[in-house]
Amino acid sequence: MYNGRDCMGINNYTEECNTDVICPVNGNWSLWSSWSLCSQPCGGGVKTRFRSCSNPMPYFGGLDCCGSVVDFNYCAWQNCKSVGLNLAVNFIDEVYTDSYSMITSIPSIKLRKNIIDEIAKLYSSYNVNVTFHVVIHSI
Repeated sequence: MYNGRDCMGINNYTEECNTDVICPVNGNWSLWSSWSLCSQPCGGGVKTRFRSCSNPMPYFGGLDCCGSVVDFNYCAWQNCKSVGLNLAVNFIDEVYTDSYSMITSIPSIKLRKNIIDEIAKLYSSYNVNVTFHVVIHSI
């Protein structure tokens, strides 16, 4: 019906097809996802977005989508803020020696390196770019 009147012509049209032939369906890309957060809050970084070959997926020997499932974009550069942090470090396995009182002594330099290594371990699992400087005021 159209404007309250019956339409003229054929209501349905069907056509015989060869059911032995399966036509391939080529894949097509989905829409891109939203951009991720930057990989770093400052000092550069990369954001990503994804898509899939699912609109539709390739079937019956159809072609896969051409291109990449991931897109990268550089984040706007922002300077990293310097944060002052005072830490009290307690090494259970260290035995105090008088040579620690001289910050240029070999044992004192080795202790400073141990402190730096242990602090670096705290940040290594976060996959962030951290720069720090250790100053030993007294032991």
